[in-house]
Amino acid sequence: MTREARLGLNGPEVIEEQSGIEEFDSKDRQLIWGVNGGEQRHATGFADYLAEDDVEAIKACIVEAFSRGIPATHRSEQVDDYLKRLAAIDVCHQLESSEMRKLWSKGK
Repeated sequence: MTREARLGLNGPEVIEEQSGIEEFDSKDRQLIWGVNGGEQRHATGFADYLAEDDVEAIKACIVEAFSRGIPATHRSEQVDDYLKRLAAIDVCHQLESSEMRKLWSKGK
C-alpha cells in the first residue's frame, strides 16, 4: 500500500495505482477534469459556486455565501441519500461526465 493510500488520499495517480490504468488513467486530463473538475463538481451539486481564477470573482462568491447564511442541511448530513445514489449507478461501464451529471441531478 502506498503512503498516499494509507493517508487516505484519492488523487488521480493514487486511484490509478490502486485500481489500474484501465480503471482510471491519470494522464487523461479530459477524464480527470470530467470527474474531479470544478465544472463537474458544481454541476453535480458538490460545489455551491464556480468562479474564474480571479480575486474579485472569488470574493463575490464568498460574500454571497456568507449572505445566504448556514444551510438548513449540510452535505455531510446527506450520507444516506448519497449512498442510495451511488448504489443506483451501473458500474459495468465508465460513465461520461454528462451521464454522471444527469444521474446525480436526479433527486435534487
